[in-house]
Amino acid sequence: LRRALYDECQRQFRLAFLVEQTPMSSNRVTVDPQYRDQLGNLRPVLYYDLDDYTKFGLKTAWDVSKALYERACIDDKTVMDQSSPGYFEYDGTPLVYYGAGHIVGTHRMGNTPRDSVTDTSMRTWEHRNLFLVGCGSMPTIGTSNPTLTLGALAMRAARAISAQLRGEA
Repeated sequence: LRRALYDECQRQFRLAFLVEQTPMSSNRVTVDPQYRDQLGNLRPVLYYDLDDYTKFGLKTAWDVSKALYERACIDDKTVMDQSSPGYFEYDGTPLVYYGAGHIVGTHRMGNTPRDSVTDTSMRTWEHRNLFLVGCGSMPTIGTSNPTLTLGALAMRAARAISAQLRGEA
């Protein structure tokens, strides 16, 4: 078994591509009184889809990986499983996407209460002493980790909180 695994696994590698998804107003988290947990609390209702820009990016990444495999004489063992939650077809090509684990969104940061939950200091519009600090205020994300951006947003919120405590805001 060790020898078989050694022979098989040392010749494998994986390509993964990350693409940015543009913000879509149809992607959102809401609540609905008919969806409750066992304690009667409202459960989140998720609406999520990919726009054509993102689908095109994923299709292009797939085309690039196929070309790399072909050029390197590699047998492609990729399976596009139709039962996968991330399965879709674009331009006649079956594809599957997976999340990168960078959770962002749900309480959008913006310039007005009409289009966002928080201002640019992460202060909520409706409750001036409530700050929602985290990646939830980012309406979209690039393909890299959001840690530095989150740190910068937290520093911005800390300055606003400090100013508010001093009576300056």
